[in-house]
Amino acid sequence: MKYECPECGSQETPKIIIHFPPLIYQCLKCGKRGDEQDFFKKEDKRLSLTPLPKRPT
Repeated sequence: MKYECPECGSQETPKIIIHFPPLIYQCLKCGKRGDEQDFFKKEDKRLSLTPLPKRPT
């Protein structure tokens, strides 16, 4: 699983600061707090399409 802080962009695994549900995580660099979903790296899922070559005639 890849993490990325939405504030500072740090890719370190956030630290759990509250162990009772809901779990609260904190960025090690900037201190942003949130749940684990906030720190998942958002991947670009757009398709990259390449044009087909023209057929020889």
